[in-house]
Amino acid sequence: MATINATLDAAALDQLEERLTILAQELFPPVVRGPGGAGGGTTVEGPTADSVVQDVMLTYQKGISVAPHAESRPLIPLFAAAGKTLPPELQVDHAKLNYDFYSVEVVFNIMLADDLHPADARFELRLSDNVTNPARKTRAIQLFPGRKDINLFTIDIEGGIGVDADMNLTLPMSDTGLPIPFGKVSADARLKAGFVMGPFSYPICRAAIEVIGEQSPAISWHYKMASVLAGANIFKSVLILKVAKEASDIALDATLSVTPYKASWLGLRTVLPPLRASARLVVEQAAQ
Repeated sequence: MATINATLDAAALDQLEERLTILAQELFPPVVRGPGGAGGGTTVEGPTADSVVQDVMLTYQKGISVAPHAESRPLIPLFAAAGKTLPPELQVDHAKLNYDFYSVEVVFNIMLADDLHPADARFELRLSDNVTNPARKTRAIQLFPGRKDINLFTIDIEGGIGVDADMNLTLPMSDTGLPIPFGKVSADARLKAGFVMGPFSYPICRAAIEVIGEQSPAISWHYKMASVLAGANIFKSVLILKVAKEASDIALDATLSVTPYKASWLGLRTVLPPLRASARLVVEQAAQ
C-alpha cells in the first residue's frame, strides 16, 4: 500500500503562521502571579504563544502520512459460488442490459502521532470510466455510510458490514439497535443478516457526519469528530458499483482532507486548515 503525504503549499503555510501568531498572542498571554507592584510579580511558566505556534507549524510543515487503497470484488461470480440467486431486476440488468456489479472498499489510513487526532475530515470520491455513453457510466447503487446510516455514528466501535442476498450493504444490529462489534458477529448473526459476502470490519467513530452525492459519480463524506482518536485512524467507504460490460478502465479519484488537532492547541482550531491528500485508485475488474 503506497503512502502519500498530506501537506500545505508554502503560501498556505505562511498564511497559517500569520493567523496563528495573531490568535495565539490573545489565547496564551504570560500568566503573572504574586504581589503587585514593580518587580513583585512572578511569571509562571506554561505554554507560550511562540511555543504553541511552533508546535502547530512543525506538524503542518511535516504533513501527515496517508495510505490510500481500494479493494474490489466481482459480485455476480461470488453469488454463483455461494449458490445464491440474483434478485430478478439484477438478473435482467446483467443478462439483458450487459451490466456487472462490484463491491469496492476504499480506505484512507492516516498515520498520526499519539498526541494528535483528526478534528474534522472530508472524504471525497469521483467515479470515472472509459464508457462513452453517459447513460451507461459507472455509478454507485449502494454505499456505506449513506444518509440513512448517519445515526449510527454516535459510538466508537469496529462494526461488521457485508453484502446480503439482495445485493445490499448490511450492518448486523443488536437487539438494542446498535451495530454488533466485528469480533462478536457470530455465524448466527451472519445467517440472520443473509450475508453472501462478509462481514468485513468497518470503523465507526463518534462524529456528526454528512453524506452528499448518493447515486452520483461524485460522493463526499464529511466527519466532524466528536471523539478523540489517536494513532492510526482509518476512514473507509464501501460501495456497490453498477458497471457496463464495455467499461475496461474504472478509476476512483479519491481525496482526503483532514484537520489535525492537539489538546494543547486549545482555541486555535478555528484557523487550522485541512491537510489534503489525493490519489487515483483503480477498480480491478474480472477478466472478460
